[in-house]
Amino acid sequence: MQTKLSDWGDFRGMSEEDQLKKLRVKFNEYMLNNEDAVRFLESIYFVSHVWDDLIDRDKDVDNSLINKCFFIAFFELNKNPFYRKHQDYLVDIMNVFINQWLDSNELEKGDENAQIQAYVLRDTMLGLICHCAYLIGGFEHMRNVSHDLSKMTKKYQTFDEYKKEKNNA
Repeated sequence: MQTKLSDWGDFRGMSEEDQLKKLRVKFNEYMLNNEDAVRFLESIYFVSHVWDDLIDRDKDVDNSLINKCFFIAFFELNKNPFYRKHQDYLVDIMNVFINQWLDSNELEKGDENAQIQAYVLRDTMLGLICHCAYLIGGFEHMRNVSHDLSKMTKKYQTFDEYKKEKNNA
């Protein structure tokens, strides 16, 4: 049976605070209200965004956010029951997700073909979300979540918008 998922709405037009609220709703749907899995995804989302802001240097990152990021990465993730139960499956996917994000950061400095690759690789956290959906709800649920995430990414930022943002950075 396929789970009915809520619409993303105008995610692009939302404030950062409203985007985080919407993500929480979507993470709950994707993880079938498994609170530990939701907290895992929220933690990964937070850590990856702080890391990205530090690398891109496009936002000031307060020391308290950096401290929170490291606390989550070194302590909270390891205590999360969902992560502990599925660690053997998640670690390798997280490795791929991080490696592809690192590649994306390098490729975005290249020609248009490299930038197209960077545009695709930068969202590899979506694969981690889909895998978590699989662990929680099986193959059909993962496919439903994957389809929903694809709809959101098509609306979120076009390649031309991405290129313009990177060229203005």
